[in-house]
Amino acid sequence: MINKNLYYVTSVQNAEDIITSGFRASLRDRHWLGDGYYFYEETFFAFKWCLELCSDCYGDGVELSKLLDNYKIITAEVSIDEKRVFDLKTVQHKELFDLSFHELRKNPGKRKAEEIKGYCSFY
Repeated sequence: MINKNLYYVTSVQNAEDIITSGFRASLRDRHWLGDGYYFYEETFFAFKWCLELCSDCYGDGVELSKLLDNYKIITAEVSIDEKRVFDLKTVQHKELFDLSFHELRKNPGKRKAEEIKGYCSFY
């Protein structure tokens, strides 16, 4: 098990739900790495993602008040089996990501999760 303090970016409403009910895995087709929990180890990248989300909704040159009124960064103490972490800073996981990405680009239709799981050791 690994224990880390991590950062999670979300809307104000989701932040309130998380604080009262806990985290729920993100389940959407548009996630690059599939369903799961997306955290940052460094505050810089959490703030960067927060700004990108806000810019997508409100356009470039977002006012600080829009950012603070609509998005939150939650600090969470996370304890998880190291085998369940997909970390793109490691060579092994980056290679798995690149292999999966290139395979999906060869045949761009929607692929089944079971087919993609064959590339990933953490399922």
